[in-house]
Parts: sequence; C-alpha cells; structure tokens
Amino acid sequence: MDFKLIATRTKKIIKFQNHIFRFRSTSSTRDQSTLWECAVDNCPAHVKLNKDNSKIIKSNDKHKHSNSGPGGEHRRSDAASTSDSSQNSSPSLSRMNSLNETSVPVAKQADPNNSTETVVAASTFDSENLLPDNQSILSMGTPATDISTNTFNGNNSTSIFSATPLVRDQTKDLRFQIHSLTQEIINKQIQIDNLNEKAEQDREELERIKNKAEFDEAELKRLRFKSEEDDKIIKEMIESIRTLEGLPDKKNSNTKLKNGPTTTKQKKMSSEKCQTVISPRCAIPPRAPREVQFSNTNKSISTPTTEARTTRLVVFGDSHVRNLKNHLEKELPGSYQIHTHFKPGGTFQAIANSISSNDLKYEKVFVMAGTNDVCHSSWTEIENAVIEISTMFKDRTVFLVVVPQRGENCIMNKYVNIFNKNLKLLARRLCNVECIEINHIFDYQDFCGDKLHLNRGGKIKLCRRISLYAQGKSKRQEISKNTTHDETHRV
Repeated sequence: MDFKLIATRTKKIIKFQNHIFRFRSTSSTRDQSTLWECAVDNCPAHVKLNKDNSKIIKSNDKHKHSNSGPGGEHRRSDAASTSDSSQNSSPSLSRMNSLNETSVPVAKQADPNNSTETVVAASTFDSENLLPDNQSILSMGTPATDISTNTFNGNNSTSIFSATPLVRDQTKDLRFQIHSLTQEIINKQIQIDNLNEKAEQDREELERIKNKAEFDEAELKRLRFKSEEDDKIIKEMIESIRTLEGLPDKKNSNTKLKNGPTTTKQKKMSSEKCQTVISPRCAIPPRAPREVQFSNTNKSISTPTTEARTTRLVVFGDSHVRNLKNHLEKELPGSYQIHTHFKPGGTFQAIANSISSNDLKYEKVFVMAGTNDVCHSSWTEIENAVIEISTMFKDRTVFLVVVPQRGENCIMNKYVNIFNKNLKLLARRLCNVECIEINHIFDYQDFCGDKLHLNRGGKIKLCRRISLYAQGKSKRQEISKNTTHDETHRV
C-alpha cells in the first residue's frame, strides 16, 4: 500500500487513498508502530506505520464522511482543526480551486502515491521575536496548513499536491496570534502588578492597625494601673479620715466615764510630783540681802538676789525644727542651753526611735512633729509614739507643738485640724504632756513658697511661742513681747 509522508515545519501528515491522516499525539512511539488518524473530526479511519515510518502495517478504510473531490477539498486538514485560522484558510482554498479550473492543463506528473519520499515544506519568511523572553513562533505549536490542489479536465482528473504552504496567510495568522497572546500577557502582568501593589497596601494597613492596637492596649494598661493606684490612695485617705474622726470620740467618752472629775486632781498631783522630783536637782542657794540706794532719799531697801542657774532645753522634731536654735537663743535668757534634734521627713514614731538615753538629761522638752503623719500614718502608731515619748520623760513635762496648717486655703487643712484635735485629746489623757497651739499666730506671709515650711518670720513667731512656755509666762506677756521685739530680728 502506497502512501506519502509529508513533513512541514511543525507537523507531519500522510496522504493515503486520497485522504489526509495526521499523527496521533497520544500514541507511544518508542520501538512500536505509530498510529495516524483521519484529519476529519470523529472519523474512525486510521493507519499504522512501522517504527521507521516506511510501511503501512495496518489500516482502517471506513471513513464516515463523503469525499466530494479527488483531492478531498472539503476535508479539514490538521492545521485547520488545531489552529484558530480556519476563516483565513477557507478563502485560500477557494482561490486555489478557481485558479486551477481556469488554468491550462499541465502535463501529467508522477503519482505521488508511488513514492515514499518525504517532502519538507520550505519556509520563506523569518520568525519575529514578538513574544516575551525571546520565545520562538514554533513554541506556540501552530501547525502548518495542508493544501491540496485538484484540477479536472474532462474525464481525466489530476491531483496536484503543493508541499509549500501559504506563507502570507500563515504569517498573518501567526502574527495575529502572537499579538493577541502578547497583549494578554501584558494585561495579566498589569493585573499582577496591581494585585501586588494592593497586597502591599493591605499589608501596610494591617501593620499600622496592629501597631495602633498595641499602642492602645499599652495606654489602656497604663491608665488602668494609674486608676487602681488612685483608688488605693483614696481608700487609704478615707480610712485614715474615718479613723481620725471616729476613734478619738470613743476614747474621749470612755475617759470621761472612767476618770470623771478625778482627772484634774490626778494631773495636779502628778505635776506636783514632777516638781518634787525636779526640785532636788535645781536646789536654790540661800538668798543674800543687798542694799539699793536712791538719789532722792536716804532710805535703803534690802532685796533678795539669786545666782544664775543653767536650764537645758531640747527641741525634737521634723524639718520644722531646722534653724530654731538661733532664734530661741535670742528669745530666751543666757542661762538656757538650747539643743535641737530634727529628722527631715520624720514621723512621730521615727522621732521617738531617735531619742537616746543621753537625751534624758534635759529639763525642758519640746516635740514638734506630725506633719508627715497626716493622712499617712495610722492613729495607733501615732498614739503609741506619743505614749513612748511621755514614758521616756515621765518626770518632766513634754510640750507637743501642734501641726502647723498649710499656708493656703486647701482641703489638707481640714485633716490637719482633725489631727490636732485628736492630739490634744491624747495629751489630756497623759499627765506629763501639754499641747502648744500655734496656728492662730501665723498668716500666709509666714510660709515659704511651698506653703508647707515656715520662713524666717514664721520661725521667729514660733520661737516666741516656745519661749513663753519654757519660761512659764502667760499669753498676755506674749502679746507685749511680740510688739517690743519686732525690731530686734529685722534684717
């Protein structure tokens, strides 16, 4: 059985019994026969060649289509069935058929079925590098177009097969496909770039939202922690206020019920006892009479004289006691030995702990503390500290200077007044403790810029108040002394 194998640039086809067979790509060709099927779709006709493609070993001639011409004009070639250029190939076939009908009859050529020679179609154009990444036209898999030219002359029919494809139509078709694919690739690349840009923007937005959420969470934690601390401080202040307001009233009522009118007597007896104990130390020598003569009379008056004795005075306290020694030396006589022991920021308990056995030798004891205890220390601690100081100096009087108010109108002065009230009630219960009221002698000009500590003028007023209690003078003498000593301390 004679057949003709035609190889184009991209495909191989077989012409057998005036039919075109194409290679079936799904068949395995390794050391086996190759299978070729009819170029018409859904046609079961096929042939099998040996592995050298030189002989037909099996064939199926049952075609399910009509062969209207000797050349099979109405059959679709492999190129027409696999490419998208069917519209371009049909006009080419019609033009070739009309040309053959009007042409002069040609000499009879050799029957192409008698030869097994392979004819290769030559390319008359160069491929253009139109695809990205320098892809060639052949990589697109577009098959060559198989064209058969049939000429009829009377009863004799001659079939002429042209091995050269229509180059112009193929080139135009390929260029159109390349242009379409290139445009599609460009569009896809633009879409990819847009998607990448959108993804980057979404990533940045997500990062920004995450950072904002972390910042908001940290700020919320800080505010929550601050709120908890404020709640604790408020609760402590409320508890201290309730303790200061409620506890002294109960103790005062209990003291009145238990002691009754005997409290004053006990206090007088204790003071007499203290004086009895102190009097042996400070024994007064016998008085010596002296004569005083007046110029206008000749009378002589005998007056008793006493020798000067030394009185040791000490002031314990917090930062309010700083520089009080210099002012007290100007207010008290030279027979007083003045000492000050102060602990900045100290509470009643800290001052009580700082008193040693060497400090028990002083005859006059003054304590000025409590500024650092208001709204900070519990009343039990304050009461225990005052009782401890009273016990240390049980044979003499301890003068407690009340807490000075702030130098401005603030709510803290309310708590200072409550504290001083409780301190006075506690002093009444103790036989050797006496409070010194000082808040009525100060005004806003007697305070430093912090409105907490006394300035020079305020400390001068404080020392005058202390000197009166040290010498046992009355308040009336205090008023006269304030008016006569103003010029002494002016700078």
